[in-house]
Amino acid sequence: MKISIIIPCFNVEKYIDRCLDSVISQTFPLSDIEIICVDDHSEDSTYEKLLVWEKTYPDNFILVRLEINSGQSTARNIGLSYASGDYVAFLDSDDWIEENYIESMYEKAAQEGSDIVQTEFIRDDGNICLNALSGSSSSSVNSETFDLSDVNTRKKVILDKKISSNAPFKLIKRSLLTENNIFFYDGLKYEDISFGLLLSLYSKKLTLLHQKSYHYFINPNSTVLKKNQTYHIDIITGWSILWADLSARGFMEEYKEELEIEFVYSCILIFWKCTILRFDTPPYSYYRLLCEFVKNTIPDLENNKYIKAGILAEHHRLLLSGCYNILNNQDFKKLCDSVVKIGL
Repeated sequence: MKISIIIPCFNVEKYIDRCLDSVISQTFPLSDIEIICVDDHSEDSTYEKLLVWEKTYPDNFILVRLEINSGQSTARNIGLSYASGDYVAFLDSDDWIEENYIESMYEKAAQEGSDIVQTEFIRDDGNICLNALSGSSSSSVNSETFDLSDVNTRKKVILDKKISSNAPFKLIKRSLLTENNIFFYDGLKYEDISFGLLLSLYSKKLTLLHQKSYHYFINPNSTVLKKNQTYHIDIITGWSILWADLSARGFMEEYKEELEIEFVYSCILIFWKCTILRFDTPPYSYYRLLCEFVKNTIPDLENNKYIKAGILAEHHRLLLSGCYNILNNQDFKKLCDSVVKIGL
């Protein structure tokens, strides 16, 4: 088997058929595709729909039903444990893919010998015509390949965030994940916090395919868009685990300052965004928690060479400064109001 596609599913009766239709319609041979659906104890008709797919495509379909709802991270990890393909691709169950999605990435992986091929995605509200973008082979699509055996190239890939933190829109050599213990943090809502960064640190060759072939559905009920949810604090929880993990894996000596910049963008600024935009009233207590976490994790962050050289935009520097120079409640609210006006 060449490709394992892992799809975590929970209460997606409205979307799962569209998702799976796009998988079985791939130009890549279906005989070389393994579809692994992990139903996270859905409460609607999702599981019943998946049973029909399993019966229709018994040679290609693996269906796992979890006894309790465990979250997307657990579902992805379990799906990975069943995978037998040389490469894996993660697909969210309310998203869908263009018909040449797998073929174009696999061809490029074989051509370049890449551990990871990452394509581009379309933010889609469901009104873009399916397969409207297909028809071009990987040879006719612009791409970039990075040899990450060069330390400076790897540092630039990290700084430029070439590999997204999201699990989807990538084709990944399965051995890269299994041999380096790259997985998703169980029980957290922001479960893929570590994913892209660990891929950047372990992969030997990366290819970026400049083709928008993944439809990222703008679902108003998605986890990250829901307001006034306490689980947004999982950003800090995840980064607390990740920062200790990066040290334990031995990456701090060579890449500390690059990792600090990732910490700024993917922890500090993202948590600011959630605090300001995902609550009707931004919680001052969350802001104070962020301040304590930042100061305890990297007390000298403002001495980072990239920050000193001006890598951060002015409003980002202001938010970073707010973590070290604690604002009172009134000034915090004023800052939040000004950020809403200028955007993050």
